[in-house]
Amino acid sequence: MRPLLVAVLAALLGAALLASTALRSQAPQVEFLQQALGEPLAAAPLTRSPDPSTTVQLHAGGYSLKRDAVSIGLRATDSGSDGLERHANGVSRRTPYGWEAVTVTPAKTEQFLTVVERQGQKTWRWQLKSLNLTPRVGDDGAVGFIRNGRLMSDVAYIEPVRILDELAKDVTPDGARWSVAQDNSQGGGGRWFLELALDDANLPLPYVIDPAIASRSVGVSTPGAAATSLTLPKPAGLVAGDLMVAQLTVRGGTGTVGICAPTVTGTWTSIDRRDSTNVLAQEIFRLSATAADVAAANYTFNFRTGACPAGGATSSQKSSGGIVAYIDAANQANPINISGGQANASSVTATAPTVTTTVANTRLLTLVGSATGTANVNDNWTGLVNELWDTSSTNNGAATRTSSGLSDEAIAVAGATGTRTGTNAAAAVNIGQAVAIAPLAADGSGTLTTPTGSVVSQSTANTITFTYTAVTGGMRGGSVTLDVPTGWSAPSTTGANAGYTTSSTGTVAVAGQTITVSGVTLTAASTFTIVYGSTAGGGPGATAAGPAGAQTWQAQQRSSATSGALANLGASPSITITHGAKAQIALTGSTANLTSGATRVLTATLQDAAGNTVT
Repeated sequence: MRPLLVAVLAALLGAALLASTALRSQAPQVEFLQQALGEPLAAAPLTRSPDPSTTVQLHAGGYSLKRDAVSIGLRATDSGSDGLERHANGVSRRTPYGWEAVTVTPAKTEQFLTVVERQGQKTWRWQLKSLNLTPRVGDDGAVGFIRNGRLMSDVAYIEPVRILDELAKDVTPDGARWSVAQDNSQGGGGRWFLELALDDANLPLPYVIDPAIASRSVGVSTPGAAATSLTLPKPAGLVAGDLMVAQLTVRGGTGTVGICAPTVTGTWTSIDRRDSTNVLAQEIFRLSATAADVAAANYTFNFRTGACPAGGATSSQKSSGGIVAYIDAANQANPINISGGQANASSVTATAPTVTTTVANTRLLTLVGSATGTANVNDNWTGLVNELWDTSSTNNGAATRTSSGLSDEAIAVAGATGTRTGTNAAAAVNIGQAVAIAPLAADGSGTLTTPTGSVVSQSTANTITFTYTAVTGGMRGGSVTLDVPTGWSAPSTTGANAGYTTSSTGTVAVAGQTITVSGVTLTAASTFTIVYGSTAGGGPGATAAGPAGAQTWQAQQRSSATSGALANLGASPSITITHGAKAQIALTGSTANLTSGATRVLTATLQDAAGNTVT
């Protein structure tokens, strides 16, 4: 009977496996993706150009996208080996879990993973391929890409997690969120991966995972008509504390127009404003993002005939502009090192004045605006170094438009920057402004000190407190490491251990004898403490060891989590190991007038380092 039962179970298991395989092989692609992909076209190219500045290369597992000077690739690590089926609007293929599809449109390129049977708890992974870009998950759930401290969402970003059912209805579970991980193992090459931890127990079958790479363009006024406001989209992938800089170029009419920044979120601060003969106004604002700013969809700037916020009636004007975000601006009350601007007479050349920076490694923004613009909103300005945007209002004739341009460059040495210019397609009165953004403190900056100058060798119950002080520029999400000398108690994050280590900010981690405190954000002159050998968790305190002499506790610092590298502090703390007071022997009794052969009793008293005596 037993062999028969085993045979029956094996047959049932085999049938289930065959049924599962049949399900995967026979399940059709969901209808909305069939429509999005378009008709099968065997001769369709694998290289697509959805717009003049974008090229998409389709391949098994995903795609690569190049837009301007930025290249980003996405390849699923859990995919099948079936060949690609080409379509009018993308490609598809079967996979072990169901289907994979990539669609290409002018708005965005999307990969869809259609899952036809339960996967349980699983982490989906995609390899991110990019050049000189660092991915970061924003507080808004989008994955932004960072280069030179700038959030590149005007070029590309990955939209927040979206999971759809077979009718394209959003069924994304609460809490579903992208994460990014870097492979720093030997042979890993520092590759970045996009990850999604998902339990599909409550998801309908089939379901579709949709990682989409999109771009968020700058805002312009409503084409064909003046407006009383200009809405600028929020950069995607923001994190609270990021610095945003907004440019608004507005027609002035017969009087000065008030440019009123939004007040529903954080406080936008004017950096510099310039007016040209009551025809044109340009104002530059800054805002360090709060949680409310991250949650906002966009920012609307209103125009009035008088001063802001309430002076005068609304004013309908042609306008243009945009917002750029930086993650590594100086973490201080005013992250702008210096700014300046000037109004220029009618010319095709807009000149921004020289400004004199007082710190090294600033980012210099050149912002130009003109009282004219072309019908093609991306074809106004030339000659701007590393141009970030070129936009204009449209229609109603070039003489009533505005156009705005922004460039960004690194200035390594403090001092006069020299003038910068942009050339417009037509002559008109114009404005040029320069803004130098102060950087975070250099890696390896700041000081780490301790009041403990010496300890006795082999002594126990030692608690050592170290104080780190930030310098000008501060830190944002940075790290400080401290190497505990060999022989001392191993540092630990367990309260009962002798080397228990705590920090007044950030997150403590240990590896061997190294303490790392990460996630540290400090303004200039602010401090935090590291306590090694803490007894707060019930531990005994640390045991000191080593030969007599000074021991260096090597410290390193990094100002940001997304750029730079740990570097040695200019000076690291030093603690001297001593062997305590030497034992002393005292003799009592006299040897005076002692003759040959005579005896005399002497009393020796031994005092040890702790002061105990033995006679």
